[in-house]
Amino acid sequence: MEEISRWISYNTTMPRSYHEFVDFVKKEVKDAGGIVRIVDTDYVKADELRVNGYFEDGTTTENPMEIAVAANKPRHIWLATLCHEFAHFQQHQAQCAAWTNACLPDGTDVGTIMDEWLLGKNFRKDYLHKCVGIYRHLELDCERRSAKNILKFGIPLNYNKYCKRANTYIHFYNYLLQTRKWYIIGKEPWRSKKLVDAMPESLYGRYDKTPQKIFDLYDDFCWS
Repeated sequence: MEEISRWISYNTTMPRSYHEFVDFVKKEVKDAGGIVRIVDTDYVKADELRVNGYFEDGTTTENPMEIAVAANKPRHIWLATLCHEFAHFQQHQAQCAAWTNACLPDGTDVGTIMDEWLLGKNFRKDYLHKCVGIYRHLELDCERRSAKNILKFGIPLNYNKYCKRANTYIHFYNYLLQTRKWYIIGKEPWRSKKLVDAMPESLYGRYDKTPQKIFDLYDDFCWS
């Protein structure tokens, strides 16, 4: 794969155990003034939403910098979540464009807009589509960083499977605009074999539109 050859030169370490990667993440976040919580639960709560994990950037005193991951599931599942949330931490530390663009010129955070919309607040259609598009790109950049980290640090995860599962997550943001419903724990898109099989092993495709046949697979799995 092109993106593998592009980044394989960075993989100069021997494959790490998952313990080593967890310790590495904890040290990096601690050095930045935050904490990492890996808890033996089915989910963690980000505001009112049940999620598998989250990164809080610590911009408010009420919410200090934190990575939280629900680990009451197979190791490769929660480890992939930790890898993803650590990539969000890296975005924040680098202040990359995908991260800074998620804060609109008026100071509004597009993630807050999405959460409020999911909880019932209405917004103009064009404004909502803009916010979801920005957030989708934020998550795409995160997944690309996460996939690169799998190679760079020798994280014990299957690279190609990770990319395919990540694609089900990125395309879900387009599906979200149609359904106004977040997936429930246990019905995450990457759990559908049909959805995963339909996705490419690359994170360098087009994401502004999702084919109808893919939408139909979300319908069959997420709400069946």
